[in-house]
Amino acid sequence: VDTIATRMATAKIGAMPIVERGKLVGIVTATDVLAAEAAQAKRPQVAAEIMTAYPIIVHPETEVVQAVRQMAAHRIRHLPVVGPNNEIVGMLSEQDIRTAVGDPDAFSDTQRHSWVHPHVKDVMTPSSLTIPHEMPIAEIARRFAADRLEAIAVVDPFGAVLGIVSYVDLLRVLAN
Repeated sequence: VDTIATRMATAKIGAMPIVERGKLVGIVTATDVLAAEAAQAKRPQVAAEIMTAYPIIVHPETEVVQAVRQMAAHRIRHLPVVGPNNEIVGMLSEQDIRTAVGDPDAFSDTQRHSWVHPHVKDVMTPSSLTIPHEMPIAEIARRFAADRLEAIAVVDPFGAVLGIVSYVDLLRVLAN
């Protein structure tokens, strides 16, 4: 499992085929790796130690084009979406963007002007799911596996966003 987690984290992929004697016999997903590692619960680290601190955030009224530029400029795949009191209202993922506009790099200026969903609120995945900064890694892995998460916001006791944990972050830790 550690070897697979390492390879998946290095390649930044969410699944890996299992081949035996040249035949595909199965597939291992990030969820499978996380579930296996959660069962072992051998790492005592907490969310605050693995999160990407001070993530770039967007607001529901942010234009999608602006969010896409931020994601591309910083090479990130998830942006927490916060409401007027900095509470989590959703997560904008690369997958949300692709579902709405197709390939973000091919999203032409002509399409942008005629597009009917110009704001983050129109394409984000609404959610108020968060984890506390002191949540143990094993529990985070169980949550990712159970809820099929790709990323989740890490908050302080007052609900302020401190960071974000993605499945890639978990794979990196579990691979070491």
